[in-house]
Amino acid sequence: MRGLMQDVPLTIEMVLSRARRARTVVTGDTVLSWAEVVERACRVRAALKTLGVRPGDRVATFARNTHQHVELILGIPAAGAVVHPLNIRLHRDQLEYIVDEAQDVLLFADADTGALVDPTITLGDEYERLLAGVEPDASPVTAAENDALALCYTSGTTGDPKGVLFSHRSTVLHALGLLMVDSHAIARDDVVMPVTGLFHVLGWGLPYAVALAGGDLVLPGHSNAPADLARLIATHHVTKGAAVPTVWNDFLPQFDEHDLPSLRELLIGGAPVPPELIRRYAEHGIGVAQGWGMTEMSPSGTMARTEGIGAAMPLVELRLVDERGEELPWDGEAAGELQARGPHVAAAYYKGEPFADGWLCTGDLATIDADGTVHLVDRAKDLVKSGGEWISSAQLESAIAAHPSVREAAVIAITDERWGERPLALVAADGEVTAEAIRAFLRDHVAKWWIPERIEFLDAIPRTAVGKYDKRALRDRYRAPG
Repeated sequence: MRGLMQDVPLTIEMVLSRARRARTVVTGDTVLSWAEVVERACRVRAALKTLGVRPGDRVATFARNTHQHVELILGIPAAGAVVHPLNIRLHRDQLEYIVDEAQDVLLFADADTGALVDPTITLGDEYERLLAGVEPDASPVTAAENDALALCYTSGTTGDPKGVLFSHRSTVLHALGLLMVDSHAIARDDVVMPVTGLFHVLGWGLPYAVALAGGDLVLPGHSNAPADLARLIATHHVTKGAAVPTVWNDFLPQFDEHDLPSLRELLIGGAPVPPELIRRYAEHGIGVAQGWGMTEMSPSGTMARTEGIGAAMPLVELRLVDERGEELPWDGEAAGELQARGPHVAAAYYKGEPFADGWLCTGDLATIDADGTVHLVDRAKDLVKSGGEWISSAQLESAIAAHPSVREAAVIAITDERWGERPLALVAADGEVTAEAIRAFLRDHVAKWWIPERIEFLDAIPRTAVGKYDKRALRDRYRAPG
């Protein structure tokens, strides 16, 4: 027997309909109503048809967080095409590889991207003339819910970037998941500022979620400078900000000059959050919600406001497996590879084979408590095997970063004649601190044999285009294995 419920497809149409009744979209000093943004997105949809874009064609963007970029991530899929956000921080070789594989038919780019990409349409006067030359197409979206909506690429830290092809259905379900109280908890009265780029998995899906909730979206535009972010937060009463830990670490001095009473919570992902950063924001009455996920998961998987990385968000199923592929118990002790599946989790890479057993292999090692709380042990490739025993680089990094003078820390394995491998710690510090002081601090926080003999100080830890520590570059620099 089939249920007698209305068959309403989960497509971008649902986001557009809700957005028309949401409040505002801010880019720097420009304030538009969501209704205006939707109307402009409908002009994008009409313009694409005049340019010969067909359903399924890939249309790329190379842009920062602006209302124009939001219009594109709404209007391109409304036209039945696939929006393909390019990471503006990638090397030209990686961009060429991605564009070649995606076979983009059009490219919308910010005017100041220079020779890095060759835009079809520049986001400026040319873009505005394009929209002015057409009438908005507000007819119902004809895409099916399992049609492709967006193509996003992984950061390529372990090889060539891989494409992840989201559907309309997966994108809407992911956005709905971000509204849940144990997830990002985005509500109608929230003013959300995604500092993380829209080229990072569509800004972690936040514009779609804010549109569904009916809230306000504040976009930094062409400047992520801490002073400019503080001005936006103060002016537009931002309640939630989203970015990688580095952004919020650099932002802390702004509290010496600004009173920011509206800011209630930081949504942080992309890298582990140092305990010291959580503590310092708590002093200002601001909570931290730490997310874990991957591009392959749209990207959200878990959210934590206490210990670990939280439990799986609704519609995400997790399991642990050992080296033989056998499932492990959730007892807080058994550590294995974390795997995921669900309606907004990838089933295969673009132009790749389906994943074995229908589960996404994350490459993360974790334990899971009986109540479902996940604790990451490390990335499988980042473990240090010293004297036949494993050292978690993630846990050691967290312990080093807890030192009050340490701003950030990365740990990699280096070859050791006696032990096989030993940890090398790369540290960026604020103020005066010595390697011996860090080692003395670690004696109360980790096992003695975990403490690195070698600690190097850097001005800043190199990062990938998505804000994670670039351990491939660090291994190359320090001739580490792997």
